[in-house]
Amino acid sequence: MMKQSMLSILGLILLLSCSNNVQNDSDYLGKISNYNKEMTTHFPKAISYKYLSVETDTDAYYNTENLIVTLVVSEAKVNELLDKYKNQLIQNDDPKIKVVNSFLTRNELADPETVFCGEDCIDKTPLTKPIYILPNFYLNKFEDSTTLTKLSSRFVHIELDKRKGIFSTKINPARSSMPIGFFHGYSKGISISKEDNAVIYWLIIF
Repeated sequence: MMKQSMLSILGLILLLSCSNNVQNDSDYLGKISNYNKEMTTHFPKAISYKYLSVETDTDAYYNTENLIVTLVVSEAKVNELLDKYKNQLIQNDDPKIKVVNSFLTRNELADPETVFCGEDCIDKTPLTKPIYILPNFYLNKFEDSTTLTKLSSRFVHIELDKRKGIFSTKINPARSSMPIGFFHGYSKGISISKEDNAVIYWLIIF
């Protein structure tokens, strides 16, 4: 009971600290500067639209770091992006999607000591086919706990790049929730909802 209470408190702290409103370009660019430039080239370079949230995690509590920027944009911008990436669109329920730390939900944050318990906890599914690696959007404004990505089914995704390896000194190489063949690395991309005129720029380091 005590551990569950502590996790609930931790969840509230994470929720409050990860969702930050930015007031100007300096605030926004300051958050982006916490990450390798190569990983953030797809993020907007300035505030041009209404920001719903900027989620950052550099503590690696769950052995990940991420940057997730959620925007409300013009219909024209949505159409521009959908046309630009029309051959790369990933549906929200695509079975090739692997969600980093998929066990996390808004209401049930897990104890790292139980989800990362060595080889017994690692997904032993061999990588025989290509996969898409996406973040867990469980803290996002458009969160939907019933979907694979914890993001509303109104969204489609574009995976722009992913690479294997250790890309942060905060990542513990002995802990992973990912499949054999892609224990650690990073993935970056964009998620788009035409119905909501929403665009999410994301980076996940795992």
